[in-house]
Amino acid sequence: DYQGYTEVKLQNLFMDPSMIREVLSYAILENYMDCPKANFANVYINGTLRGLYSSAESIDDKFNTDHYYDHAGSFFKCNPIGGAGPGGGISPDLKYLGTDSSLYFNGYELKSTYGWNNLVDLTNTLNNNFVAIEDKLDLDRAIWMLAFNNVLVNLDSYSGAFRQNYYLYRDLNNRFVPTIWDLNMSFNGFPGGTGSGSGGATLDPMSNSTSNNHPLIKEVLSDPLYRRMYMAHVRTMLQEMFSSNWYLNTANTLRNTIDSYVQADPFKFYTYTQYQNSLTTAVTGGGPGGGGSIPGLQTLMAARVSYFNTNAN
Repeated sequence: DYQGYTEVKLQNLFMDPSMIREVLSYAILENYMDCPKANFANVYINGTLRGLYSSAESIDDKFNTDHYYDHAGSFFKCNPIGGAGPGGGISPDLKYLGTDSSLYFNGYELKSTYGWNNLVDLTNTLNNNFVAIEDKLDLDRAIWMLAFNNVLVNLDSYSGAFRQNYYLYRDLNNRFVPTIWDLNMSFNGFPGGTGSGSGGATLDPMSNSTSNNHPLIKEVLSDPLYRRMYMAHVRTMLQEMFSSNWYLNTANTLRNTIDSYVQADPFKFYTYTQYQNSLTTAVTGGGPGGGGSIPGLQTLMAARVSYFNTNAN
């Protein structure tokens, strides 16, 4: 128990030659919605250096109390039980599966003592009575989530093929609030694709707008008002974080902080040279598992800004 924090969550910088994807992504996200704090840890086990990790705050009762002023509400981790993909549970995609709450058990993990009926009610409203959605969901926060996922090409998320990696907490207004987590594969570091449309620098902001597997995206982008809100959020984030180079200045500050620790890390997945060049140079076939291509952050986002400037919606 350290200053009220009772869990440590470390991430080994898998699929990230830049070593900063998770921490940088949260630094961007915290400007638009509540999210975990994140930093770095140089980890030793029994006095032996294991290397550099990123460290993200656990989304738990303390987090919900700090941000939503309560921790007694319905609370779900939205990740398939048993993992995503073949052999895992159903995707936590907010489809309405019927009134039997047991139909949802393999797609959502209940973190509170009750709440299944609230989740069923949310999915029913989203899919069958969307005009009432603002009574059940903090929709502006949800739209920020979708905008963030798209701008940063964060595809290991609700906006990607597995529709996962977020939490839902039912706050004092009796509305579910989404919280994003697991950002180590943002900036197009996830090989799993989008579910529809192309990825990378030219990922369409309307990706999955007609996908029955993404009812939140489909319903939001089908509504003229919410679609305008979504595009306004996209443009705000692009201008404030990327056209301004705020993200690049922050990235370089983070890199200066961790540089010597990266160099000394005996178990890093990528070479120090790959780390040094990771803002502008893609890594193909490198790292765990091989295959795929992980883009340089600066190269990706410069092209992303250019794409949006050329294809204004």
